[in-house]
Amino acid sequence: MKFQKSADSLLVDRRWEGNTGIGRYSRELLPKISSFTAGYLSYGNPVSIKQMGVSIIRAQHFAKFYSPGYVPILGLKRQLVTIHDLILLEPEIGSNSKQIFFNRIVLPRIKDGTVRVVTVSKSSQEQIADWASIEKENISIVPNGLSAEIIEFAGKACINRVERTLVFVGNMKKHKNFWLFAEAVNLLPGSWTIRLVGPGLNVGLIDARHQVQSYWNISDSELAHIYANSSIMVNTSSFEGFGMSFLEGGYLGCKIVHLGVLPTVVDILGKDTFHTRGSFSAKDLADLILEVNSMPESHNVREFLARDYSWEKSGKILSEILGTV
Repeated sequence: MKFQKSADSLLVDRRWEGNTGIGRYSRELLPKISSFTAGYLSYGNPVSIKQMGVSIIRAQHFAKFYSPGYVPILGLKRQLVTIHDLILLEPEIGSNSKQIFFNRIVLPRIKDGTVRVVTVSKSSQEQIADWASIEKENISIVPNGLSAEIIEFAGKACINRVERTLVFVGNMKKHKNFWLFAEAVNLLPGSWTIRLVGPGLNVGLIDARHQVQSYWNISDSELAHIYANSSIMVNTSSFEGFGMSFLEGGYLGCKIVHLGVLPTVVDILGKDTFHTRGSFSAKDLADLILEVNSMPESHNVREFLARDYSWEKSGKILSEILGTV
């Protein structure tokens, strides 16, 4: 008997889940999609040629498709994808094959309306609209949110800042510029506590006189404890679609130091941060850290962020958009 697909039957790509920004987005939002008959793509690498073929075959039984990542399904006329950023189009970051994929596979389908796009911030909305030559109003924003564990931690009022303590959240990818953070830390006088959160961060780049603590694969409650007991969060990234560390560290009251090159920081925190005015000088960064460290501590949780950045709120927005695809 021939399979009859309903007008609302939805195929959802769960293959992005993991310890990445897209993985977190997928894990938090997909359970909150409501009012659809949903099937799932659950195994394999969504960017592999084999899995793209699997997607095409499976999609024949569904009316529409949603992916929390950037890979659409060829041949399907109703689909929505989340493009978090255009980092892979940067020559120093993305491979030639990724650039070809974005420009020759994804872009034409956005232009002809086959693929609709949502993104995570005002700045990524503007970048994608410019790249695709479409009106930014045609790209909805479904932002990241604060986890229940982090919000609950803040409600316990257990903020206990430790002086001369820095937290860095990231990895060794080129655009995260961990080398710059390490060089700046090595210029700081005396001994500092340095908390590194992320996979494979090179502790050896930091002078042994500092107390370095490394974390990875930790719970949101553990991450909240790190933020709440650190004086300053330092971010040296040159590209971000959203910036979860700005949201989470900012919410828990860390003083935020960055390079001043990320528009998304203003989207999230406004002017409540400190930056090097675009300088990538280790000395400028170290001087700023010393200046910010000398300022009085503010133990205030930025409560407005919990109102503006909620996974539940984002889930409702995404569900409404899927209803119109």
